[in-house]
Order: sequence, then C-alpha cells, then structure tokens
Amino acid sequence: NQFDNVLFWNLTGLLSIRTFNFKTEYHSISKPVYFKRFDNPQQFNSNAQVIKTSINHNYSNKKLNVFSEITYQYQGGIKIFQLPEWIGQMKFNYIIINKKTNLKVESGCNLRAFSSYYLPDYLPEINQFSISNKVLQQNYAMVDLIIKTSIKNVTVFGMVTHLNSGLTGYNYFSSLHYPSPDRYIKFGLKWSFLD
Repeated sequence: NQFDNVLFWNLTGLLSIRTFNFKTEYHSISKPVYFKRFDNPQQFNSNAQVIKTSINHNYSNKKLNVFSEITYQYQGGIKIFQLPEWIGQMKFNYIIINKKTNLKVESGCNLRAFSSYYLPDYLPEINQFSISNKVLQQNYAMVDLIIKTSIKNVTVFGMVTHLNSGLTGYNYFSSLHYPSPDRYIKFGLKWSFLD
C-alpha cells in the first residue's frame, strides 16, 4: 500500500428554539484517496472539508403538519465532493379524515430542490464515484404526492414520486450518465400485530 493513513473527523452543533432548529456540521478528511479512473486511485496531500449548515421549521396542529428546511453546503480545501451549494425541502401533510373508529386518511406532498452542481462520474467496476467536471446539472426540483390510510393497526399508502418528471425537459441526473428515476407509483402495506 503506497498511501498514507487517512484521518476523518466530524463536529456537529444543534440549537433548538421552539419549532426552529439550527444545525451545523463540519466534516474533514486529511489526505483523502479518490479515483480518477477505476484503475487509478490518487491520494491528495491536503485536506478536504465540508461545512453543512441548515435551518428547519416544523409547524403542526390537529390536521396539518408542515416541515421546511434549507441547507447550505460549503467546501473548503480540495474539491473532491461534488455537491449542490443549496438544498431545500418541504413536507406537507394534511389529515382529511380522523374518525374515532380508528380510521385516518391523510394526504401530502414532498418538495425537494437543489442548486446547480457538476455531476460526479460513477465507476460501476468498483462501485465508487470519481471527480468529473464534464456536465453541469442545472437547478432542479422534484415533487412527490402521497395518500395514506390507517385503520387500527393496518396502514396502506400510495405515492407518486417525481410527479413533475419531463415537464421541463429530461435533464435530471444523480451522476454522470445515470438519470434520476422518472415518475412512478409506489404502493405499500404495513400491518402491526402489536396492541
């Protein structure tokens, strides 16, 4: 092994005031090893840092729950992570029916958005990502719709993920040459046998 030891360390801080949370995380890697190609690992004789800062708010009453969060990610040192600077999400849930007979029906939507960033390249031969500055993924948002029904210990849900797929073109990728999934429908069933 021709590489020096790699040192990882993290710090996390959280401040909560009523329904607001302010969180900051510091991640550092000293002398990271990264792949340029699947047969060419490299060690950088430097540090890579990511400072992730987020603020979120959770509003809830008897029928409505709204969670919103915005995150800023700053990279210092060598740029081995390809991350969007800004990420936002909002989760909205509304209880349509809440009967005393243990019937509960709720609907909701999830919205996720991120700023533009260069897509990493994926190397399937070694199941790793590599640095690439070939393609810029533009700002993008994804919307999911959910409906969930609970009767006593049984929960059934349906979900349409990436509802806005294709409405503004097909430029949505998770990594180079690997598109994010198109619109699809999920169903689920949960049955709890504990009282």
